[in-house]
Amino acid sequence: MLRRACAVFFAGALLLGVSSFGSGMASAATQPPLVFSDQVKFAGLAGPGPVPGSYTFRSTTCTLVSDPAFPGGPNEGPFLCQETAQFSFLVAGRATGTATVTSADGTTKWSFTLTQVVGTTTWTMSGTGTEFDNPDPGQPITAGYPATVTGTVTIVPVPAGLSIMGTESFFESPTAP
Repeated sequence: MLRRACAVFFAGALLLGVSSFGSGMASAATQPPLVFSDQVKFAGLAGPGPVPGSYTFRSTTCTLVSDPAFPGGPNEGPFLCQETAQFSFLVAGRATGTATVTSADGTTKWSFTLTQVVGTTTWTMSGTGTEFDNPDPGQPITAGYPATVTGTVTIVPVPAGLSIMGTESFFESPTAP
């Protein structure tokens, strides 16, 4: 019972810190229909962050599968990746933060909100950010473009901090490269 109470407290504390960074959510009515861009599967540890009540996450395993290079083609990857995040718990069951995932495919930076599925160690993620694709050899660097992020993560207290693993899906405008 004490371990579960600690897990709920830490998860709530994690969510509290994440919300202090903002979710970056935009009105769905103003956005065009979105299409799949990338999916990331990750696991890692979060420890105390630079601000009291905040956490810093770094993945220990991370893979990214990207959308096809041409319509009807196969997905690209998997690519090895690295995910980092800063987050804080706002109230029990809710956190906000910022994250970055980097791979050979490119880099995506986003703000997110985590919401705990009541009575579990599962949290849902929603957020918005910017995706930057790595250019093909000899091609110019492209400007970043908006991305929406959804996902599910599991957060479990461990002696070193918080063990976090999950899956995130990234969506972009159909006109994005």
